[in-house]
Amino acid sequence: MRSQTNADAANLRVYANRAVYNDENGQPLEEDGSIGAHSGSKKDALIVEVQLPQRSGVAVESEAVQLEKLLDTLEWKEPKRLCASSGQDWPYQGAPELVDPLVKPLIKHYNAWHRYNEDKQNHAINLVLGGAGTGKSRTLDEMKGLLSAAAAR
Repeated sequence: MRSQTNADAANLRVYANRAVYNDENGQPLEEDGSIGAHSGSKKDALIVEVQLPQRSGVAVESEAVQLEKLLDTLEWKEPKRLCASSGQDWPYQGAPELVDPLVKPLIKHYNAWHRYNEDKQNHAINLVLGGAGTGKSRTLDEMKGLLSAAAAR
């Protein structure tokens, strides 16, 4: 017996027993025919017929065209800020010290990407660690600007 987990109820036809099925379809089921691997007598079994939807002759577009259409529908949305305190718009004081350590990993990642070398050893992992109130969320809010400044060097 095959499981149809994604069958739509509108595509199911249910018959109370073999006699009802035979009356409505004009073609009788074989007497005691195997309906599935869970055999036994099916003489008065409930019969459920799953009608598969008909496929239309629609041509499938190439993967490149599908990708282009997908990218055309996507739009950039600025992420919500992590830091929502009263000082969220103050000038960021940690930028000069944080940009320098980001330059080399960013260049290495870009060069690997440019060579189509997508091995995970070429993916930079930027960790922001510290105690409470030390500016982790603010640093992550400023990361776009920090990476842009590192790329400009």
